[in-house]
Amino acid sequence: MIVKTLSVKQPWATYICAGLKDVENRTWTTDYRGRLLIHVPVSDKSQYQPDSRLLPPGWQDEYRKAISFEGDGFCEVSEGIRKYMRLCDMADEFYGMTDDDFADNDTYINKIKTVAREKGFFMPAGAIIGECVLADVVQNHAGEWAQDMGPKTYHWVIKNPVLYEKPVKNVMGKLRLWDFDLPDIV
Repeated sequence: MIVKTLSVKQPWATYICAGLKDVENRTWTTDYRGRLLIHVPVSDKSQYQPDSRLLPPGWQDEYRKAISFEGDGFCEVSEGIRKYMRLCDMADEFYGMTDDDFADNDTYINKIKTVAREKGFFMPAGAIIGECVLADVVQNHAGEWAQDMGPKTYHWVIKNPVLYEKPVKNVMGKLRLWDFDLPDIV
């Protein structure tokens, strides 16, 4: 089945497919609406796990509050932060991380890199990692993920994201929208 595909760098590709990022910023538009596969370029091999520094500023503040919360009560967080924290938990589980691993940053980074080499990246490159529906393309979207990139800024509105359990690996990408023959197994 031939499906329209868009290449997106990490971690934004995973953020889209995990339901965190609901707007993709582009300097070009398209008339296409519908099912859209999300591909990560082969050259994008630097992202091992979610990075809170790449969240919108308001989300960064909320995430810092949530992880520093102490006490017997409940720290209420938004749906976006809950999804982000689930993504972090998935990464920790993938890498076999324990609380002791987080105590020393060098140990933490080295363990992630070792497991990434052994198992493949948690946020893979050169793969189709999921899909979504491109619902609309607008200018001046009010969402937190919408960025102003100049007069030709287009905000691609994303709906119904799906992060594949098993990415379709060894896929070379292309610029702009491109067609991919998606295997029936996905």
